[in-house]
Amino acid sequence: MSRFWNWKSAVLSVALRSPIFALAALRGGAHAAAIAGIVDAAFRLAMSGAIGALIQRLSLMRPTLPVTIVAALGVPVIAHTIEALVHWRAATLHWPDGLRVSITMSILSTLFNLYAMRHGAMIAGIGSRSLVDDVRRLPALLAGFVRRPFPF
Repeated sequence: MSRFWNWKSAVLSVALRSPIFALAALRGGAHAAAIAGIVDAAFRLAMSGAIGALIQRLSLMRPTLPVTIVAALGVPVIAHTIEALVHWRAATLHWPDGLRVSITMSILSTLFNLYAMRHGAMIAGIGSRSLVDDVRRLPALLAGFVRRPFPF
């Protein structure tokens, strides 16, 4: 297991989240959208990898109820405090709009990542599968998550 950085979480998060800020900033023009996307991708690559590693560690802990609560509340608070500071400092246009969408996605994605990791997917390090294998498993994992997101 990668103790400090989960590359799968980093790559997928950049692919899914950076466009949110680029689209929010698009009202300011293509240049503003490009800057917003680049700013987001630059910090998110490091932050999401670290948070992914944290979620991976949490996925191994028992009992699952307190861990799930801590993950669902704590991880988004940490991530979005950093995210807000980065976009505020970078003067990303319309960043609060992107932040609102990102917060909503984070609660769901944190819970889903915890679920997926408890089922052996989206983990990095020794014993992990390839990203392609994990992506192939996503439909079944999503179906299982929708049926029973909280395995207590």
